[in-house]
Amino acid sequence: MPSIKSFLEAAQSLDLEKLKQEKYLVTDRYFFTYKTIKGVEGDTLGMHLLASPTKTLQKAIDNGQRSFFTIAFIIFISLIVILSALILLRNK
Repeated sequence: MPSIKSFLEAAQSLDLEKLKQEKYLVTDRYFFTYKTIKGVEGDTLGMHLLASPTKTLQKAIDNGQRSFFTIAFIIFISLIVILSALILLRNK
């Protein structure tokens, strides 16, 4: 797990204008996003910076891709079984 020190170093080197424009940034170590903190009168008070290690993000993406391909394979096999059954029933 990355240390707070490495997070702070990475956060200090961010291009905040680009982060505001893009809504997220990906560095070699972190995925960053933010939420604007507003006061009672609607004025901007600051920014809540959120970060997740890119390794964690990559694992989530890989798991999602694996799940997608598993579901696609199951659907493909199901279609073959259904079509085979329909062909057999039609030939009777």
